[in-house]
Amino acid sequence: MSVEKLFFKEEKIYTNGNEILSKILLQRNLKTEEERYNFLNPQLKNLYNPLEIDNIDAAVNIILNSLNANEKILIFGDYDVDGTTSIALLFRFFKDHFTYSTNVSYDLANRFEEGYGFSKSAAERAIQAKINLIITVDCGIKDFEAIEIAKKAGIKVSSWQTLNINNESEKQIVLKNFIFNGAGGVIQNLGNTNISSNITFSSNVVTLDNAI
Repeated sequence: MSVEKLFFKEEKIYTNGNEILSKILLQRNLKTEEERYNFLNPQLKNLYNPLEIDNIDAAVNIILNSLNANEKILIFGDYDVDGTTSIALLFRFFKDHFTYSTNVSYDLANRFEEGYGFSKSAAERAIQAKINLIITVDCGIKDFEAIEIAKKAGIKVSSWQTLNINNESEKQIVLKNFIFNGAGGVIQNLGNTNISSNITFSSNVVTLDNAI
């Protein structure tokens, strides 16, 4: 019997024969009883520290600086579930927690005319609206042309996206051009909405620390 089959058999015992749940635990590579228990019984005390995410301090600082300067901020995302929920979470957070949030707006990729990602036409719309900071969620990491258009117009860009980059030269381009990237580390298994929630939590932490 292979290790995988043996492990799967053990998983089925742990989940009382629930085959779907067994597959999920197997795919998540949860090997110990403690890991499986914590996954099936989530608690706030078991959450990791979001400030451990690579470059999250830069992402938070650029947001807070723009909010405090009452700059125009645009949240841009894809039209899929991850993109729209990320936009909704961030927009609501800014509106509910910051006095200087009247200049926060959002934009979605046009599914039929633009497709996925931050497009050149989206960059042009941001320029026309005199946006100072663009936050791209669930997209943007590899949309170099559109980002360059925005940057040449003097717009700051912070891109948040989980993306596995195998090519080292491509990875360096991403790190060079963007404030934030999700290419591994603690967030390698997180969705983009989860990244956005970590950004909001970290923003609150930094704001509270500064107020003390």
